[in-house]
Amino acid sequence: MDRPMRRKEREIADIAAIEDIIRAGSVLFLGLCDGGEPYVVPMNYGYADGTLYMHCALTGRKLDVLRANPRACATIVADHSLVRGSRACAFSMNYRSAMVYGSVREVADPDGKRRGMEAVMRAAAGADAPVDFGPDGLDRIVILALAAERMTGKQHL
Repeated sequence: MDRPMRRKEREIADIAAIEDIIRAGSVLFLGLCDGGEPYVVPMNYGYADGTLYMHCALTGRKLDVLRANPRACATIVADHSLVRGSRACAFSMNYRSAMVYGSVREVADPDGKRRGMEAVMRAAAGADAPVDFGPDGLDRIVILALAAERMTGKQHL
């Protein structure tokens, strides 16, 4: 559901600028719907070709929730800092944030799992991150992919 942003002067409409925020972040908060209850979980991630990649264990609540309802929203915040004021209501925050909406799928094919985990490793440890996952390393995890159907961005700097 598209809703106009209340603070239009803070909206980031340029997709490349939103992708810069995604690449600058280190943790995303994945928002899911567990029946009628919200469920938000922080996750490490990587980003490639309009898709967020995450990894998790082979079992758990997150997978149970996603298998029942794959719709999700990921929020990433970068460059956040407190702006002090002279009184409590004069404080503010500087930040850049991005939200990515779509459906999460489990990556099943071995090459896709490898590419997804390589994206996670590069984001966490840099371009020279080790990508030797061992003979069964990828068999012990699930790679999740959230292809961006819609992205929004906001900043206050």
